Amino acid sequence: MELILALSAADDIFRNKKSTNFQMSHNKKGPVRCNNVAADFSIVESAVYFFYIAVAVSVTFRKGDPMKISAVTVKVKSAHVDDFIAASLIHQKNTVKESGNIRFDFLQSKSDPTNFLFYEAYDSDDDIALHRKGESYQTWRQSVDDWMATPRKGVPYRPLAPQESHMYRYPDDDTSSMG
Repeated sequence: MELILALSAADDIFRNKKSTNFQMSHNKKGPVRCNNVAADFSIVESAVYFFYIAVAVSVTFRKGDPMKISAVTVKVKSAHVDDFIAASLIHQKNTVKESGNIRFDFLQSKSDPTNFLFYEAYDSDDDIALHRKGESYQTWRQSVDDWMATPRKGVPYRPLAPQESHMYRYPDDDTSSMG
């Protein structure tokens, strides 16, 4: 996906140039090869074009997911819904301050107020492990475990769009720049 986006960006830059008959091949044992590129471009334009391609290829063939995302569903006993919300709001506010946390949303079903969803995004598996060992998570777990009607269920996801982790982050809390 990143390769397509970067090539599209390079195409936009050189939209007014003649066709380059761009061809690209990748061999797992060999380098990426580009044929017939930049025939009508200046040296600087060619360098920029190849820079976009290099970035796209390096991002495309890197190992691992760009971030770790999971959706955790929780069914709470109706007598404990308000307590669960209070404890989870505190936990959410603490979690978004953790390094490595990209996003931590806490949602309640409109059709069944005993159903909740946590949408969690982290930079890495190590950040998830640190979160689970942290005081906020441990305190939250001890508080809410008996309030759950069924065990919580987490499902890992991989981002398809957007793939850039900065697109998932909360906006800065600094409101001084807002008019």
